[in-house]
Amino acid sequence: MADDSVRHSPSSGHASAREGLLLQVEKTLRTVLLDDAVRPETRSWLLTTLSRVPGAVTRDVAERLVEAAGLTATARSTDSAACAQLLRLLCELKPQKVVDLIAEDREALPAFFAGDEQRIQNWFGNFGTKPDGDHDLGAIGLGQYIMSRRSELWDALVWKGLHGHAPSSVVARPQMLADLEVVPSVQALERRSPGLFNKPELLGNCSLLPSVDYPWFSQELQSIAQGYPKRSRARRLHTLTCATLEGQPLSLVAQRVMPLLADSQLAQCAASLLPASNEAGRSGASGAAVGGVDAHLQEAVFSDAIWRGKAEMDAMLLLHACALCYHKVARLLHRPEHAPARLEIRDIQLQTFKA
Repeated sequence: MADDSVRHSPSSGHASAREGLLLQVEKTLRTVLLDDAVRPETRSWLLTTLSRVPGAVTRDVAERLVEAAGLTATARSTDSAACAQLLRLLCELKPQKVVDLIAEDREALPAFFAGDEQRIQNWFGNFGTKPDGDHDLGAIGLGQYIMSRRSELWDALVWKGLHGHAPSSVVARPQMLADLEVVPSVQALERRSPGLFNKPELLGNCSLLPSVDYPWFSQELQSIAQGYPKRSRARRLHTLTCATLEGQPLSLVAQRVMPLLADSQLAQCAASLLPASNEAGRSGASGAAVGGVDAHLQEAVFSDAIWRGKAEMDAMLLLHACALCYHKVARLLHRPEHAPARLEIRDIQLQTFKA
């Protein structure tokens, strides 16, 4: 413990006075930066920094993000925008695994196609659409299915115009299937063969099927996450999502999912997101730039060692703005509506020099 002569020395008094003045600056900046009208802007600064973070998602970050979005293995409610976006991202990154998981419910894919005729058209109506005249997407499987069973199914097909094509003509020129009325033809085939939409030979390669209607597939995954109809699928969905996120660019989840998190969840994820990226920064020169800013300064703002698992959004926004966006803060203070705050800070600066 320092003796009284040190505690009450002139230098100690100056330091205490400066600390008091800095607290006044913090109070003034907090009033400006966390005002309801300005707070969305300061939040966007934080998100911009996060979107520029290099490196890949670790397993720990993936699990934190999945939990923050509400997609836990025991979730009861997964209707948040962040959860929907996370599942949309899963559909884009692992579409075949998503289809396989959903198709375990034998009623799911028939319901998908029955729910909107445009889905039938968009998936199966791609005869001869490739540059070389070949079929694409679901038209590949549909064409093969029709031709392999043409003796029993040909009369169910509906053609454009007055006359259809003979099977022998279509065998010679498969591009003629482009003359099919796709929606009524597929519906007629389904009536003749119930369960048609669960036949792998008809659907073919389903890796692009979610792109027909991402919101529908995302909603189905949300139902699975809530344990419908089996809790075991919810656990597998959780595992698949974490495994898919692991190794993805940090910037991807920062751009797509993190903006939709609630403030408390965003702060917790941000506090764990950046230290992982700084492992690469520390391997280079001291103070190397990471994401366009000094690595050590960036780590000081977002270090989990500083927040100790208790990151708080207002404090993070204030610290981030002052440490990493001070030019933006200066421009903000020069707006007419913030003139009183600017003058107050200037007066405090003058007092600091006197102190």
